[in-house]
Amino acid sequence: MQVQGKSLHGIREGHMKTGINAGKIPGTIISGLLLVLISLVFCQDATRSAEAAVEINQGNDPVTPEVDGVVTGTVTEESSGNPIQDVEMCFQEYGGSYTWNLCNQTDGDGNYSITLSPGIYEARAKISGYAFEYYDDAYNYTHRISVTVSDGQTTPNIDFDLSPGGVITGVVIETGSENPLAGFQMELLFRDGIYQVTQTDANGAYQFTDVPFANDFYVFAWDWPDGGLHSLEFWDNATTWDAVTPVSVTVGSSLRSNINFSLEWLGTVTETVVYTDTGGIIQVDDGEGIVTTIGIPGGAVTQTTAIVYTAIVTPPVEIPAGFTIAGHSFSFTAYQDNLPLDGFTFARPVTITISYSEADLVGIDDDSLLLMVWDADQGAWVDAACGAYDRHMDENWLSVPICHLSDFAWLGATEHKLFLPVMNR
Repeated sequence: MQVQGKSLHGIREGHMKTGINAGKIPGTIISGLLLVLISLVFCQDATRSAEAAVEINQGNDPVTPEVDGVVTGTVTEESSGNPIQDVEMCFQEYGGSYTWNLCNQTDGDGNYSITLSPGIYEARAKISGYAFEYYDDAYNYTHRISVTVSDGQTTPNIDFDLSPGGVITGVVIETGSENPLAGFQMELLFRDGIYQVTQTDANGAYQFTDVPFANDFYVFAWDWPDGGLHSLEFWDNATTWDAVTPVSVTVGSSLRSNINFSLEWLGTVTETVVYTDTGGIIQVDDGEGIVTTIGIPGGAVTQTTAIVYTAIVTPPVEIPAGFTIAGHSFSFTAYQDNLPLDGFTFARPVTITISYSEADLVGIDDDSLLLMVWDADQGAWVDAACGAYDRHMDENWLSVPICHLSDFAWLGATEHKLFLPVMNR
């Protein structure tokens, strides 16, 4: 032990060299001196420790690492109270990406234990034959309750009571061709959340398993492959929440079958507009050289939006008297969050440009061409423009700004030609 650079032994030697006879110093004095020196050493060590503690508090040294916590609980059958073995107990960070990769299983007594880093988690219990649940007693993911894991602590009593579940099955085909539609995403929904997701197989068949009895669900089918889009529907033939029909599995019957879909081919996804300032251009060629373009400026949409073009052979509503279709009737439909938006309105005007042939204008005054849209509120066809037309009759094209999407038709006033008789003298 060092004091001011000298050992205790050296200090005693220094006193002896000053002429004090060690043999004449009483033992009590020597002992007292040693106690004083030892006390000085301990005081200086304590001072250094205090200074070191201040440095740690000031953030100059690493913080003590966190210690994992433990979550424990029991899983039982709700009706009998019997423990359920081999239940997959999975956790993930609250609001995570639905990975559920932190898992363990219940033992023969229905008990489980899982070690987790400190944080906030969500928990799920799942085993075939039972409706899976989120903690605490929630089938709906949006109603789940978080589980907090503390540093080095045990979080007990994260328990589950499970009930048997049933099965919902169906087939998805294409309207007209009746071909099975493979790879379609099928969603089993509550009105305010999602319960289960699956896909159709090569035969267009799908099934939801372990579905809770006596709960109203809504089955939704949608397709977003490269190159095309079918109609997006709820069962049964509904495209909006106002028209949906609930599906449930009855207690005592484990199967609800024939939840089938027949989806129409709508058109081609030619552009997905991303929520940025870049905008985009959608261009559709009808195969005969007639091109329809929709130019979307930056800021026109506020989230990712798919714009789908569909050619319409005959407008859904009779055109007004005195007008003729100028060869083109079509719809542009916006999809957000996998659902169609009727009458979608842009935050900024977009421009539709269309080219036409001379054959399209037979019997039509091209000066009168208008892009018309059916207004259900007014019960009439109205001009879709929300700005001035840009006409290029010598080049057979024109453009017009619009502010919302709907069913459109290029209409022109019918030419009335007066034929005078030829008189010969």
